[in-house]
Amino acid sequence: SEKIYSKFRTWPHTLAEDLRNDESFDWLEGVEIIPLGAPCEKELFEAARTNGLGCSLNEWLEQVNDLDTHEMAKLYWLVVECGYDLEDSISKLEDTSVYCDTLRATAQQIFDEIYLDQIPDRFQTYINYDSFAYDMRAGGDLREFKFANQTWTAENR
Repeated sequence: SEKIYSKFRTWPHTLAEDLRNDESFDWLEGVEIIPLGAPCEKELFEAARTNGLGCSLNEWLEQVNDLDTHEMAKLYWLVVECGYDLEDSISKLEDTSVYCDTLRATAQQIFDEIYLDQIPDRFQTYINYDSFAYDMRAGGDLREFKFANQTWTAENR
C-alpha cells in the first residue's frame, strides 16, 4: 500500500510503467495508459501534498471529485497561497473570490462594478486603472497567482 501510494505521487504514467515491470501485474501488457484527471487536478494535488496534504488520498479524492476548475483555483489559493489545511479550505470555498484574469483586469472589473456608474461619462476616459490596480495590490486587497497554466487573481479578504 505504501509502495503504491508513494508511486502515485509521480502520477499514472510512472505508476503504470512500474506495475507493468512487476510480474504480478502482467495483465497490464498492452493496456493503454490514460492519464487520470485534468492537469489542474494534478497540479492542485501536488501543491497540496507539498504543503502538507493533511489527509489520505481517499479523503482528498472525495473532497475534490466534484470541483470545477474555478473551485480548484479557489482551493489552490487557500491551500498553497494562504496555508490552510484541506478541511478548512473546503469550508472557505464559498467565501473566497478568485478571477481567471490578471490583477489589472480584475481591478478594472471591480472598479467598474462599484464606481463607474457614479462617474459622469465625460470623465470616464480619465480613469487610471493601472493606478487602481497598483493600489489594490499594494493594499493587499488583490493578489495574482498562477494555477493550471493560467493567471488568477484572488480577493484577499
